[in-house]
Amino acid sequence: MDRWTEIRSAYFVAKLGTVSAAAEKLRLHRATVMRHIDALEDELSAKLFQRHRHGYTPTDFGTGLFDLAARAETSFADFQGRMEGQSNAASGNLIVTSTEMLLSTFAPVLKQYQLDNPDVRVKYVISERVARLEVGQAHIAIRSGPYKNMDDTVMLPLASVRSALYAHESYVEQFGRPADPADFRNHRFVSRVLGQEKFPPFQWLRDRIEPKNVVFMSNDMNAKMSAILEGIGIGFLPIEKARVFPNMIEIVPSNPEWDVNFWLVTHVDIHRMPKIQALVSTFRKMGFLKDGRDFADILPPRSVY
Repeated sequence: MDRWTEIRSAYFVAKLGTVSAAAEKLRLHRATVMRHIDALEDELSAKLFQRHRHGYTPTDFGTGLFDLAARAETSFADFQGRMEGQSNAASGNLIVTSTEMLLSTFAPVLKQYQLDNPDVRVKYVISERVARLEVGQAHIAIRSGPYKNMDDTVMLPLASVRSALYAHESYVEQFGRPADPADFRNHRFVSRVLGQEKFPPFQWLRDRIEPKNVVFMSNDMNAKMSAILEGIGIGFLPIEKARVFPNMIEIVPSNPEWDVNFWLVTHVDIHRMPKIQALVSTFRKMGFLKDGRDFADILPPRSVY
């Protein structure tokens, strides 16, 4: 039976759970993947999937076929990896994704990476959403989570972010400085959107103020930083960002319980590619990927805008 193309399409539907995900992974049209499954089922005279509104679940017959397909796919991937590994030169496109707050932080790293690897073209995707590495939405993701719950990723501890509570001197001149957290009820704050305080510093602040004390809220770090710089209210900032501005006054110093750990994440199937290993090496060369390090220790002030 000469049906590897159809078997591979069906295998990725089983692996990823939906036709759409398989089509994206294989760079095929959704209708083409469905046609492959129909043709394969007709030739085998057996159903490979139970269709339901949440996706496709393999039948017993399909599971047996897909076990064989998985071994074949792994063999092909190993062969491709060996061929790619014969060249130590990093080249091609590299897709990196992170939240917007991290772009200025890593711009110096990417500059050095491309100086060392001139044949690589970087595409930097800004997104709050978790990229689906298994379908090629990114080669490398820089995140605080939730990839740690996935068993098909390689996660390298990048560094941690230390935060402190700051106010601009114009705010202190107008509203004064809180004596202690019990005095927070008499002050104005900049924070995450209420109900979305997923990071420890904002959770700590939420437990010590009333909603009415939050006069400016956003899910974007740059928006919050702009509000704090304008003296709109008191708010949390990463230390490496706050120290760039001489008029920023520390209200509450950094607390280790507020630290947020970030990770360099790749999919296990592509982790050894030369262009990815070259970026990992650049991060290490610039002080990242070492135990106990945080951005404030690693980054010079000029690297943050």
